[in-house]
Amino acid sequence: MFRKDFLEKQLEQMGLVISKLIGEFLDPKKDISRELRMEKVKETLKSEFELELKELNTIDKEGLIGHLTTNKQLKTGQLNLLADLLFATIPFTENSEIPDPAKALIPKILTIYEYVNSTEKTFSAVREQKITILKSKI
Repeated sequence: MFRKDFLEKQLEQMGLVISKLIGEFLDPKKDISRELRMEKVKETLKSEFELELKELNTIDKEGLIGHLTTNKQLKTGQLNLLADLLFATIPFTENSEIPDPAKALIPKILTIYEYVNSTEKTFSAVREQKITILKSKI
């Protein structure tokens, strides 16, 4: 019981960090440079998920979920937060002339959301909408 409570508290704290990041740095209406936005995303990936964009790009789509759930020991809620964070970076990579590792993540974000959809007991209209958007970008 203690372990479950601890994990739920950690997940809640991670959710707050990701929400704050998305609200403060990834809001397209805010006048913040693309570089600073992506640097904050990279810092959050490292501190909250022990991941790097380069690492995510080297993992093939088929092995992604196994890597995240086995090697990184991420649970469904954490995977959903990871996908939300990566999804929020899309507007800052789409119109860039410079190739960005985040652009290549679109199929992987979709894979994560589809996995969460298949394992999560609660339906999410927001998640479904994001899946539809991602499918239109592939």
